[in-house]
Order: sequence, then C-alpha cells, then structure tokens
Amino acid sequence: MNRFISYCLSLLLFITLSHCKSDNGGAIDNEFKTIEDAFYKNKNWESYNLLVSHIKKRLDEYSDKPALKKEILLKGIKAAEAMRSYPDALGFELNLVKDYPEDKELLDRTYHLGELYGGLDKREAMTVVMASLKEHHGDTPAGAKATKNLTSDFPGLEEYMLLLRQRVFNDSVTQNKTWIRTFVEASEAYALANPEDKEKAPVLLHQAAEASRSMGAFDRALMFYDWILDKYPNSPKASQALFLKAFTYDNNKKDIAKAREYYNEFLKKYPNDEFADDTKFLLSNLGKSDEEILKQLTSKK
Repeated sequence: MNRFISYCLSLLLFITLSHCKSDNGGAIDNEFKTIEDAFYKNKNWESYNLLVSHIKKRLDEYSDKPALKKEILLKGIKAAEAMRSYPDALGFELNLVKDYPEDKELLDRTYHLGELYGGLDKREAMTVVMASLKEHHGDTPAGAKATKNLTSDFPGLEEYMLLLRQRVFNDSVTQNKTWIRTFVEASEAYALANPEDKEKAPVLLHQAAEASRSMGAFDRALMFYDWILDKYPNSPKASQALFLKAFTYDNNKKDIAKAREYYNEFLKKYPNDEFADDTKFLLSNLGKSDEEILKQLTSKK
C-alpha cells in the first residue's frame, strides 16, 4: 500500500510539473535551435533568411503561448541586429512592445523602438515615441534619454500629432503618399508608446487604417482594425473597425467567406448600430456584381 501511495504521489507531482511547464509555454523545439545555432556559426544572408522564416512560422504557431512568443521575438531582434537588418528588427520590436505592455522592460523596449524608427529615417515616428516617453515617463532613465532626442522648441506631443494630421488630411496634400505613410507610422508609434490612452490611441489607429486603405494597403488596414478590436474593444471606434474589417474583405480583398463571417459578427455584437442596416444590405448582396445589385434595386422601384 505504501509503495502504491508513493507511486500515486510521484505521478501527481509529474502531472503538476507538466501542467506548470505547459502554462509557461513549454520549450522551443530542437529544429529551431539547430537553425539558430547554424546562423550564429556562419552569419550570412542565407542562414539569416532561413532563421527569419522559421521565426515567423513559430510566431504563428505560438500565438497562444505568450512566453514562447516573447522568446522568439527577442531572438528575432537579436538576429536582425546581428545582420543589421533594421527593418526586421523594427518589426519584431514593434510586436514585442504592442503585445507585452506589462513587461518590466517595456520602457527600455519602447526607447529602443524609437531608436529603430530613427535609424530607418522615420523621424516623425521616432519623435512621437521620444515625446511620449518624455511626457509620461520623464523621471525614468528611458525618459531622460528620450528627452535628449527632442529639440528645445518641440511643441508638445498633442500639438505635434495635430500638425501631422492636418498636413495629411489637408486637401492639397492628400495625394502625397509620403505624408500619408508618415502619418500612419506616427499614429502607430503613438499607440505603441501610449497603450493606456484609450481615448486617442484607437482614434489614431482608426485614422491610420483609413489612410492605409486610401493607399491600397489593405492588409495593413486590417492589422489596425484588429489592433483596435483586440486592445480597445470598448472604444466607440470598435464597431466601426469591425464593420470596415468586413467591408475590406468584401470590397477590397474579395474574400466572401471572411466578409460574411465578420458582417455576421458585427450584427451579433452591434445589432442597433448605425451601420446595421448597411451591413444587412451588404450581407444579402455578397458576391454580386455592381450591375446585379443595380438591377435588383431598379426592379424594386
């Protein structure tokens, strides 16, 4: 009996430890480690590109394992900077700052994000990050370093964002894609550096999505809509984000299945929204050509 009890206790301990390991995200697989080791033994673009492709693959696989996902993102930043592939480093750092707002190293990561923006000549986005750190975390080491990146005549974060918006949405420059991209990057930078701002951040993300749509950058627009829905579900912009997400799949991506899914989700979540009737109309006409819809409307008159 004692031996049986001892066996049961050992089994229970094993199950408990296994469960704890699972909660912490487990461990990165050996295949990835082999590819990573090969890169650091022979740093060239072939081994780097292979590693990055596996990093992106693992990020998808670990979407529900935050500890592993974070580890992969850190490995991505390290490898990208080892090859001076700063666009890749920026992409990995951006996701790290966005997805881990409670990280104890968040301010240092945010400052590093600002440095990467600056290194890639994204001056406006860099300025937004540095100004955010100065205004909200000026008494920290990251805030003190950020202050040094701002000129003495800097107007302040709120006025700076207003100036950027006016420059983009002024009719005389609306067609200037360079300014539009600048505004989109600055808005993204604001949301990253000020995730707690539940009033301005979702508004800027929504404007960034619409600006992206105006340039035909539909995947980027969808990313911003998802950002609003994930991080700011109670924002007034959330219902618009879901409607426009469905509309983008319908009108721009021509993905009828996803459009139907998100139109139905919209009606379920927001049955009394001002866009509910439009959603019902669009849902009933999914897949039809403009000519078919026009003929249908004409026949009802």
